[in-house]
Order: sequence, then structure tokens, then C-alpha cells
Amino acid sequence: MNEEIGGTAMMTFCEYCNKFVNTHIKKCEDSVDVKGVPIKITADGSFCDECDRRLFDRDTDNNALLMAYREYRQQKGLLQPEEIKRIREKYGLTQISFSRLLGFGDKTITRYERGALQDEAPDTLIASIDSPKAMLDILNKKRGRIPQAECEKAMAIAEDLIAKEHSGYEDTFYVETSWMTSGELCGFADQLWEAVSYGPLLPSAA
Repeated sequence: MNEEIGGTAMMTFCEYCNKFVNTHIKKCEDSVDVKGVPIKITADGSFCDECDRRLFDRDTDNNALLMAYREYRQQKGLLQPEEIKRIREKYGLTQISFSRLLGFGDKTITRYERGALQDEAPDTLIASIDSPKAMLDILNKKRGRIPQAECEKAMAIAEDLIAKEHSGYEDTFYVETSWMTSGELCGFADQLWEAVSYGPLLPSAA
């Protein structure tokens, strides 16, 4: 791909032709090694107009790497950048505060949200606090890591989400039992008492 500076196209150097050439973009099959795992992708590549060989191009090569990272995350069950961003924004935290709360470097979450590949340990930690209860626990234990106003805001959001979850359980219980006759409801209540006392014996509602 030719770069332009001030409206003037700049040619790309082709190591095969040993000169500057014009280039074109076309789809090509790639195998990218990600943490020892070969990831196959179809991505754009920059090719010499004269010899039709693939050339280094910062933009297309970086996009291909990001595609490989995305496929690797999919295969390994890791969070995608937009999922990390969703969890962070869910609690109204900035990228820096979210990083500090989790014990990461200030720029870590910014890099993850831009496509940098995370390891499994930080991924597991981030995924765990999608649960408001887990997030509230971390906020209570690590509140000194982030500004007080942000911490209080995030705690209020987490507490509200927990309250809504409990409300949802109550609504679900009502819906699942409202169709029962009085006799069936009594039988269900007996089974519920057994479940609470001895373990998870609840039948699935038909």
C-alpha cells in the first residue's frame, strides 16, 4: 500500500525488485504463530505491482496480527477487547482506574482494549468481575487503589446490579410456580425445603 504525505504518493521499496514500486492490496492466506499456536487467517496483504510478491506494510501486517489474536482468543475462550471494555464501562471506571484496581500497570487495560493479547491469568480476573458480587468484593478490599469518587460510584453500581439480580430471582420464582395448583405448590414447597436443608434437589419446571 502506498503512503501519502502532503497529497503526494510515496512508493514502497521492494526488496525483490531492489527498487521503489507501486503496490496493491489483495487477500491472502496467512499462518501466524501466537504463543506457539499456528493460527490460520485470511487477511489483506500488500503486493508489489511489478513482481507481485508480498511486501512489508505496517497497516496490513498489524491488522493481520490483530485478526490472529482475535482467533486465538476465540479458540482459548479468552475475552475479546470489546468484552473487556464492556465489563469496565459496566462499573463506570476509567481505563487507568480499572487497571489499578486489578493490580495491573496503568496502560494495561488500554492496550487490551486496543487489541493487545492478554495472558490467561489477567483474563480470568477480568472475567470474574463481570459478576457484581465479585466486583464489589474487590472494591471493598482494594478501594485505596483508585480515587474515592470512582470507587463509591462503582460500588453503588455493583450494589444496584446485585439488587436487580435478586429481584429477578423473585420474579422467576413467581412465574415458575404461579401455574401450580395448591396441592402441587405444597409438594413443591416440601421439595424446596429438602433442597435448602440437604442439597440441590429442585426439579426443573416443565
